[in-house]
Formats: sequence, structure tokens, C-alpha cells
Amino acid sequence: MSITTYSELKTAVANWVNRSDLTARVPEFISLAEARLRRDPRLSEIGTLDFPAAENYALPAAFKSLKDLYHDGASQYGRIVQVSPAELSERKWRHGDTGVPRFVAVIETTSGRTLRFAPEPSGTYTLRMIYEQQVDFLSDANTSNWLLQSAPDLYMWASLSAAEGFLQEDSRVDLWKKEYEQAANEYKLDKKKREWGGPLTPRPRNVVGE
Repeated sequence: MSITTYSELKTAVANWVNRSDLTARVPEFISLAEARLRRDPRLSEIGTLDFPAAENYALPAAFKSLKDLYHDGASQYGRIVQVSPAELSERKWRHGDTGVPRFVAVIETTSGRTLRFAPEPSGTYTLRMIYEQQVDFLSDANTSNWLLQSAPDLYMWASLSAAEGFLQEDSRVDLWKKEYEQAANEYKLDKKKREWGGPLTPRPRNVVGE
């Protein structure tokens, strides 16, 4: 069977565990697997997002770190410099409360992470963000993510390995762990080929200065 959704993943994990008394535990196995997948440095992807600048821009749930951010519109073209949240107010003091965004900080809020700019955008500015993505948690509402689409085997092996506490002395657990390590290493190699083997990503030629 194909595994492209949360529901299909739950069914597949339950089939492989093959223990009717553990069917209700499968969502827990997947959640534990996602915690591991998010920590594994081999498993990340680069995403690109175009959006209009706003004083506070809510970042995607899968956002992990900012790689590059720059103006990509008709009136402005140049890189926006990332600074710490503590530096942002000082930059605003030096360059004005509103104007063309030149600096950005990633701000942690109770509802998630946002981008905050200095100066605050005085008009409509089209920005392009290149960022590292982490694994977004699956649920009945969020039925898929980039890793499940590209490497469902990694999700499977990680989820099955998370059942270890209930499958003591089951020889399959060691096999699942080995399969996970092999799949993660293969993913890392494939990612490197994709990132370095294709055409270069265009970069802006000038920086919006300090």
C-alpha cells in the first residue's frame, strides 16, 4: 500500500506491529518517532516562500532556521540582514520606525514564531525567504508533510522502533532500528546530490545596507 497520509501511516504501523492490543498506541509511536525525526540532523529540507512584508509575519509550523531573506519585487532588490531580537530595536532607532525593511529577527511568541522587521514596512514589499524545514507534526487535521511524502519508509522505521518498550525481546526491533539508520543515511546522501548537483540558486547581487 502507498503511505502518503497520517491515516495510511497509522494503518501500516499497526499492520507491521501486528499486535491488536497495541493498535490504540500507534499514534503515540508516531509522535515519539516525530520527536526523533525532528532531532536528526540528517533530516531537513530547504524551502522557499514568497510573501509580502508585514510588521509581524507568522512563520510556517515547519520553519527551523532562516537561511536567506531578500527583497524580490519591482521596486526593491537586496538582502535583509538577520539580527537578534535584542538588536532589532536599536536598528529601528538608527534607521527609522517605518520604511524599507532592512533587518529581521525571529521572535518567539506564545502562538509560534514570527518575523519582525526594522524598519517596519511602510508599504508593500515582496520578499523571498529560503529556510530550513523541520518535520511538521502529523495529525487528523494535518494529514501529511514533506518527509512523509518523500520518505515514508523513514516514518515507518522510526514509528516501529518507538514501539520497543512494548515489544521487549522482539528481534524485529533491532531490524527496524538498522533500517532507520540506513534510510536516514541514504536520505542525507540523496539530499546532498539534490542540493549540489542541480542548477545554482540565484542570489541577490547587493545587500540592503546598514
